Amino acid sequence: MGDWELRPASAADVEAVAELRAVVLRADLERLGRYRNAGQCSGLQAGGEGPR
Repeated sequence: MGDWELRPASAADVEAVAELRAVVLRADLERLGRYRNAGQCSGLQAGGEGPR
C-alpha cells in the first residue's frame, strides 16, 4: 500500500471531494429517494440536499 501524506485542503480539492461524497453516500441517498440520476440536472442539490 502506498504512503500517505496529510496536507491542508485547497480549492483544487473541491471537485474530488464532492465526487467522493456522492459515491460514498449514493446507496443511502437512493434508498431514501434523495439521489438524482445522471440524466437529471446534477446529483445532489446545492447545500448537500437531494431533490424535494
